[in-house]
Amino acid sequence: MSFMSNKILFITDPVSTLNVSKDTSLFMVEHAQRLGISSFQCETSDISFQNASVKACAYAIELKDKEILLQEASEDINLKDFKCVFMRKDPPVDQDYMNTLHLLDLASSEGANIINDPSAVKKFNEKIFALYFAKYIVRKNNKSPLALDLSHKILMK
Repeated sequence: MSFMSNKILFITDPVSTLNVSKDTSLFMVEHAQRLGISSFQCETSDISFQNASVKACAYAIELKDKEILLQEASEDINLKDFKCVFMRKDPPVDQDYMNTLHLLDLASSEGANIINDPSAVKKFNEKIFALYFAKYIVRKNNKSPLALDLSHKILMK
């Protein structure tokens, strides 16, 4: 990892789906700007293994007057060349998501600073991890414990 790097990467959903008023990734981009740190954005499909290293086809991203400004041309950047990489993609946890986590694991072994350990994200998916604490999950009316029947879809937020 380059210790002089002043770049960070956010792996997110498509920029067009990000809400400037609510998305915490964009709040982080905005804060990084104030600190003089360059932010880059890519999607899971932009992470690849090329020439024996994990790279991102990433776009410089800024916020100005609550508007997202995305650089028109992308750059292929080795993940270990970022000060840190934030995996901010929302589920579903599908094959693309899992493949990205595997590539982030590999990038970590190459020296990339991946925030939210990819192995831990794979092992402790936030929705499934909550099932370890099922006795504390309550119904909307907050009166009785929720009986978990895994044959039905469960929405936990």
